[in-house]
Amino acid sequence: MASRPPLKQLFSSFTFPVTPAVANEINRWCVLYSNRDTHPDALNTPLLGTSKLGFYTRDTQALFDILGIDRMDFKRTIRMSSIPSHFQVATDEFNLLVVWASYLFANSKLPKSVKENTITSLYFMLLVKFFSSLIRHYFPYGANKGTMEATIDSLTDKFDIKHEETSTWKLIMLKRAEEMNDPKNIHWHSMNNFLPDQKIIYILTDLQTRIRSKVKGVAEKYYEMVKAGRTIGDVDLTTTDKEGEKVIRELKTSFDGMISSICNRVINIQQFVREDFITITHQLIRNANADLMRNMLMQYSSLATVQYQKKQQDIENANKTLFVGYHILIMNLIQRTYRRCIMEKVDLKNRAAILKKAVDLYSASRISDEVVLKVKNSIENFIIKGKFSSREATRASLKIAFVVYIILMSFDVD
Repeated sequence: MASRPPLKQLFSSFTFPVTPAVANEINRWCVLYSNRDTHPDALNTPLLGTSKLGFYTRDTQALFDILGIDRMDFKRTIRMSSIPSHFQVATDEFNLLVVWASYLFANSKLPKSVKENTITSLYFMLLVKFFSSLIRHYFPYGANKGTMEATIDSLTDKFDIKHEETSTWKLIMLKRAEEMNDPKNIHWHSMNNFLPDQKIIYILTDLQTRIRSKVKGVAEKYYEMVKAGRTIGDVDLTTTDKEGEKVIRELKTSFDGMISSICNRVINIQQFVREDFITITHQLIRNANADLMRNMLMQYSSLATVQYQKKQQDIENANKTLFVGYHILIMNLIQRTYRRCIMEKVDLKNRAAILKKAVDLYSASRISDEVVLKVKNSIENFIIKGKFSSREATRASLKIAFVVYIILMSFDVD
């Protein structure tokens, strides 16, 4: 076995044009996968097993097609290596193609930013493949959402999913993928040289082991919760003012998941613009014209999609007085509305009471909460720029309608 040629020699015939066009195709493949079907709900959340995430043969084949490499030829070539066949992770053709393609991009003459973005996309997709398999293993029948929320809320800061910069599984995997471009990373030299075979094996097994340990840790806590019969609904919302902040902290993960779900819908116009919600909003805010509302929501979805593509979803204006990005606006709208409800002891099971509080909060002529005022002004700024109406009263109605619409959508999060 030791006399067999190394992977680098075996793969030398599997080349492809390392061009900006191929790099764009890889990055596009990554984005399309991340936004397909229920994938946004499964990735942009701290929860596990509550939304379906699949990595299928067609997803594996897609990378071979982009690179113009014959999958079966590549698979046969792997069998000629010294890697034992029972090393499933290290002999998988997709896994090894990711490392091989990354090596070729890393050593290309493309601009550094293009190389790094492409390598990040490749390793992100590899991690997603591992992640989807782990979800099927640990949650073969899915997970109860309430119990999973309670699980995440109970975790300590030793879990990466509790850190703001890695508060969703997509962020965790993106961070790990981005680290592959860092010269200080333990795998950087191996990826850039594609030698020796043992180091290539280690890249794959280490990445798989690390994501597995994260998922396993949460899964173990989840099944402890299942055994104890706990769900997020067990949290007592009848609190004193002093306890209000504690409740908000306990429910933070639930609101993070809610925000992620809504933001995913915003950038999908078919999911965001719903006639039933428009009808309900019109019934609640009689002065808000349904056609104008629909136009406003469609335009907001289009704006959000552009911001998402340009990674501008969390930007503010130059003097920090307006939330310009769709994510930062919706996040603050949701957080401040529910915060006010909790602090004023509104029953979170009473949707009518939540809607009333939201309308009262953003209709008030005098607002002491600077964040609420900033949200209100940001929505108003969008409506003015959209030129939906020259009448101030109509714009004011649309502003409250926008708030009500987003809160209605928060009720629809599974």
